[in-house]
Amino acid sequence: MKNFKITEHFTFFELCITRDHPELLTKNREHFMVEPFLGRLTYAAEYLLENIRDDVRLPIVVTSGGRCPELNSAAGGVPTSQHLFNNHMDGAFDFHVVGKNITETALAIWNSGLTFYQLRVYTKSGFIHLGMPRSKNNMQVWWDSPDRPVWAMGMR
Repeated sequence: MKNFKITEHFTFFELCITRDHPELLTKNREHFMVEPFLGRLTYAAEYLLENIRDDVRLPIVVTSGGRCPELNSAAGGVPTSQHLFNNHMDGAFDFHVVGKNITETALAIWNSGLTFYQLRVYTKSGFIHLGMPRSKNNMQVWWDSPDRPVWAMGMR
C-alpha cells in the first residue's frame, strides 16, 4: 500500500498511524482506504487539522487518528469513539504542534473560533484530542491540569 496526500499538509499514513500497536497498522490502513471512511478521514483532516495548522502556522504531528475497531479496542477506546469515524459527523485526532506547548496549542484552538465536539488537553502526556462537531453538546473542554476546570461547556 502506497502513501498519498489527503490534504495539503497531511498524508494518509499520518492520519492512520499507530505507534503502540504496529501489528494492527496494515489492518487499520486497509479499513480507512475504502469509503465511507476515506472520505470522512479527509473531511475531518481538512476541517480540524488544516484549520489549526493555518492558524498556528506550525507543523502538526498526529499521534492517533482513524482507528479500525480492532485498533480502537487495543488502544482502550470506547465503542462510541470519534476515532472510529463511524458516521458522517465523526472524526477525531490526537496530536501536538511542533514548537508550541500543549497549553498554548489548546488556547490557540479555543481562540481560533473553530467549532468542535471535544477538546481534551493532556498536558502530562503532551497531546491534544480534538473531535469533529456534532449536532448538539459541542464545545466540551476537558483539561488534566489542576488549575483548569475538568469538564466545561465552552463559552466564547
